[in-house]
Amino acid sequence: MEFPWIYKGFVKIEDINQAKIKSGGNFFHSLAPDVYSGIALMNIVESMVYTYEPYALNGASGKSNSAQSKIWDPTKNKNATFFQEPNIPYHSKIPFVPSGALLQLESLLQVIDCGLLEETYDEIDFFAFIKTAIRAKVTAPREDYNIVKGAVLEFAKINQLDMVEVNQMLDTYKNKPLNLKHDFNVTGYNYLRDRIEIDAIKYGATNIYEAVLLHQKILENRKDFTNFLSAIKSNVIYIYRELLKRYL
Repeated sequence: MEFPWIYKGFVKIEDINQAKIKSGGNFFHSLAPDVYSGIALMNIVESMVYTYEPYALNGASGKSNSAQSKIWDPTKNKNATFFQEPNIPYHSKIPFVPSGALLQLESLLQVIDCGLLEETYDEIDFFAFIKTAIRAKVTAPREDYNIVKGAVLEFAKINQLDMVEVNQMLDTYKNKPLNLKHDFNVTGYNYLRDRIEIDAIKYGATNIYEAVLLHQKILENRKDFTNFLSAIKSNVIYIYRELLKRYL
């Protein structure tokens, strides 16, 4: 499901202004502007159009605030200053942790607090969010899993969740780290994810401009990757890689 967010789409300025008026004059009320914009606008925009045809290429930098927020060592975090500056405070009911599910929940609570949604906290299934957060880290490195697990337990206590149910859930989704030394790149069509995956370095693409040119070339010759023999070959390698990561 996609939200009508302003980072990957177009939203009428009238809808943005309406959200600003309803929420007290400012549009953004979260440290995560991309996620927040989608949740804030979903109760403003009456309808939206979604297309599976790409109109833009997403360039994600390893130095972005989103990526750097996952680095907990301040000496390695190139954007550590950003998190020390007087930004919009993170919601008090949620520990700051690298989790997409909890990041969405944080924006949702901020949207409720500023009056853009009529729902109350009691109407939110908090357990579903922490379950999604911990499930996403089952195959992550043990340190990452433990960070999210600690945040889940802290969140559960802050919000007075049933700790028996929470601990049962944690027992169900125990950490099983993947052997990431086998996480080599594969180029080809991935049946399971229904997409073409490319190791751009092999094609000489080292920046976003070169990636755009490569993307256009692939779109014009996608049959080179999706024809039966090529797809079977690449998917055998995908399966082999997954087996190595999980069992060797």
